[in-house]
Amino acid sequence: MAHLSQIKSRILTVQKTQKITKAMRLIAMSFYSKLERQRSLLNAYRQATNTLTTLLSDGYAVLPEAYQKKSGTLTKKTPAHSLVIVCSSAKGLCGGLNNNLIRFFERSSISTQTTKPSLIAIGHKACSYLKESNYGTIIDRIPEYHLSTISTIAQTIVAHLWSQPIPYTSVTIFYTHLKNFFIQLPQKLELIPLTLEKADSAGDKQVLANKEHYLWEQDPLALGEALVRQHLYSALVHALFNNLISENAARFIAMDQSTNNAKKYLETLHLAYNKSRQNTITREIAEISSTLE
Repeated sequence: MAHLSQIKSRILTVQKTQKITKAMRLIAMSFYSKLERQRSLLNAYRQATNTLTTLLSDGYAVLPEAYQKKSGTLTKKTPAHSLVIVCSSAKGLCGGLNNNLIRFFERSSISTQTTKPSLIAIGHKACSYLKESNYGTIIDRIPEYHLSTISTIAQTIVAHLWSQPIPYTSVTIFYTHLKNFFIQLPQKLELIPLTLEKADSAGDKQVLANKEHYLWEQDPLALGEALVRQHLYSALVHALFNNLISENAARFIAMDQSTNNAKKYLETLHLAYNKSRQNTITREIAEISSTLE
């Protein structure tokens, strides 16, 4: 009977765990669906910002000058002063997403590290990992973030880059990119030195082809300065958004697998419980029969 009680208690525990993982799976899918509806809008905004920045850069070649005038980040004569942003998940229970990102960061850091950089940790895992490691000096920690705070975080980082007395010669962000719902890949994006993406769509190529039709009322240097800030802002928002949607996709997959594993384990426990109960009944009947004889 004691063995039956242990199996029954284990069954109740697994059933409670299954309810929790199922609820978390539904929550993750709800967040993912909400983010997926806004993903196309964000991609369009980033592409438009990149197109305008490329247009001004090709037309006036003032972006490096504008950026260097404000912060000096594009000049190669300044001493090496790098910033690394590591963006992990805001919460746990998302499978191997964080471990893959940390391994990717370690491989990249070992191959490129010459001096210890300044660090910004975003997400609980990144905060705890960078605190225990000796990769550099942590200048900011952001343990939790969600959709409504992504814009604020990006604005804060851009403002920090712009207000540095000693300019950063390189700024790199490590995050997880959503390739598709089932595949999330760690990525390394260099924000500084400034690199502009090539136009992909026919509409963007048409805009660049008709650049002489654009009239710039503002001073090109001031306009370039504003566009560079907006370009960095859109790149940061895009990276943080991809990291957040990847986190929810990975959590759904992990919780779905946990729910299925709990279901299979319950079947095994129910079978063991029935066998044990049947053995107990058979033994009791045998004892009664021997007594009657």
